[in-house]
Amino acid sequence: MNRGSAWLLAVVLACVPASVRAAAPVDLVGQTVAVVRVFQDGVVIDDRTILELIETRTSQPFSLRQVRESVLHLFTRGYFAEVRVSAAAEPRSVVVRYDLFPVPTTGAVDFRGSLGLPAEELLGPITRRFGRAVRTDQIPAAVAMLEDIYQEAGRFAVRISTDTVDGRLVFDVDQGPAALIGHIDFRGVSDENRPGVLRRLELAEGVAYDPADLETRLDDYEADLRGQRYYEARLRHDVSPSPDGRVVDVVLDIQTGSPVGRKRSPARNSMLGTQTWGVPS
Repeated sequence: MNRGSAWLLAVVLACVPASVRAAAPVDLVGQTVAVVRVFQDGVVIDDRTILELIETRTSQPFSLRQVRESVLHLFTRGYFAEVRVSAAAEPRSVVVRYDLFPVPTTGAVDFRGSLGLPAEELLGPITRRFGRAVRTDQIPAAVAMLEDIYQEAGRFAVRISTDTVDGRLVFDVDQGPAALIGHIDFRGVSDENRPGVLRRLELAEGVAYDPADLETRLDDYEADLRGQRYYEARLRHDVSPSPDGRVVDVVLDIQTGSPVGRKRSPARNSMLGTQTWGVPS
């Protein structure tokens, strides 16, 4: 290799562990670095947050180890899809160039379709996690986040796809029907007292599943129990959706614990059938 020509050190994000290919010419390693230039999309940059990640320094011996560590630091930021490092020999010195190629990003985010929820409630979590622009490699995670939001609202049949329109990332949303309650099971409640619990919670098989409403009713019920000295009362629920998301099976977990400062009343069973205490219905 003739002096004055450049050689490629590192390419491609997928090859981070072997970012620096083959050995550089022996006559370059150890020579003094005269200049380090950093380019992003072909334009010289002076962003200190980026420059501080590069361990190749001027007036220091040229080192492949420093190049490898610099490339690893740059990739770890998650902003770059590719990093190329080249070096050119000058008389008694080396000129090093880092070329950075950012991960492609989308433009602003938009929503269309049968949202069912205010667009602001969807955009807020996306912006907080991914910023104002979503990278193309982040789109699946953004879709999964939106699906979680809809499922928390009881819409397990939601369907979300993406499109790009005039540089904007568009989420096409079909919220689907509200899931219906299929089977209701219990933990901590005897068979004979289950109808009373369902009446208290205004819950029945075949009705629409509203998780927020159910949680409110469970919280109110728990507060009543605590008002009757059941300070360990914990009322929760879990659901298992069907494959198509149109039906959910509900499990009510009703744990009352023991009342504090009240005598036993063996002749009186609780409404829940799990203690021998008087519990409000």
